[in-house]
Amino acid sequence: MFISLVVSLLLNVVLIYLLVMSERMNHSIEIALDKRGLVQMNEKHRPDYRMQQGWTNSIEKQHKQYDVAFFGNSLTYNSDFQRYYPDLTIINLGVSGNTLKDMRRRISTLVAANPKKVFIMAGANDLLIESIDEYEEDYMNVINNIKKFLPMTRIYVQSMLPMNASAGYKQVPSNTIIEANRRIRILSEKMNVTYVDIFSSYAIADTLKSDVSDDGLHLIPDSYCIWGDAVSYTHLRAHE
Repeated sequence: MFISLVVSLLLNVVLIYLLVMSERMNHSIEIALDKRGLVQMNEKHRPDYRMQQGWTNSIEKQHKQYDVAFFGNSLTYNSDFQRYYPDLTIINLGVSGNTLKDMRRRISTLVAANPKKVFIMAGANDLLIESIDEYEEDYMNVINNIKKFLPMTRIYVQSMLPMNASAGYKQVPSNTIIEANRRIRILSEKMNVTYVDIFSSYAIADTLKSDVSDDGLHLIPDSYCIWGDAVSYTHLRAHE
């Protein structure tokens, strides 16, 4: 009996030690609590911290003036607007899976690019895990941070794109997207930034056209020309 108790205690001590060492190395518990809004995670503990610092450093060391930055999630990441506007210097700052909270943590990378204009798109990931009210507040925080650190940069808020049933569990309902776009359009007016409607160019009966996407959420490469037309030179060259 005594030996079994000692062995059990030793096993518990070993398990606790392994758990502590794993947390020190991977910060998995801290990450889980941060995602639930229960703690504020130390930025240096985030898995992408060193990657982000390296990306920011590389952009800074280019000593380059960008005309336009596209800032967002996988929809931006998959784009290549340079092909449509070869005479402009464009940087793609899209990261797959990003929410507005993630983008706010990447403001330093945007600052390193120091673009004349920044086109923001977000919401496909945000509205799967938070309310429209939270989404609107997150958007306001991102815009405020860009204004703070890049006061000379013109800000363009792009509407969310529609989705369709092929997106499955990743689909944000059409009525939610429409309401979210209404909120950020009003927010843009209040914050004196430019709202750009991309939704209408891709929607049919308020859902994503089937011929522009393979999965109901992301765009096929050739359909980015529609987005390119929507932002157009009217916005890209405005107030140069």
